[in-house]
Amino acid sequence: MNDEPPASARDALIAEALGEVASLLDRVDALVAALDRVASALNEAGASVEAKAAAFDASTAALVDASKRHLVSHVATKTQETIRSAGEAQMLAIREELRALIQSETTAPPRHGSQTEVAQRGANWNWATHVATAICASLITGVLVAYLQSS
Repeated sequence: MNDEPPASARDALIAEALGEVASLLDRVDALVAALDRVASALNEAGASVEAKAAAFDASTAALVDASKRHLVSHVATKTQETIRSAGEAQMLAIREELRALIQSETTAPPRHGSQTEVAQRGANWNWATHVATAICASLITGVLVAYLQSS
């Protein structure tokens, strides 16, 4: 362009519009560069978030695994305690029944004579087999409890 003043108002408006368009294009170029920087920063932030999410997933998986092991250990401990207390309660009940049976048998006066008394002694023998069965069951329970405690 030449340095002459515009010949008409129209030329002046066109020159002013061209100046504003040039200014606008400079601002658009600056905006494109700024948008490129923002896009680059967003990509870096996305990669950082992905890395942190992977680390979080790994730590969460480790925490879940540790929780499972602790829960299994706790359940096993409580189960062993329950088995042990049930076995002890059963042993105590059998001992009490045996004590009561022995005491009733030893304090009764000797009976001789009638067939009814002989039949009652036979019935008492049936009680002795029941007691022996209970003792065997108790011993088996005790062995099972000892085995479960050792494993």
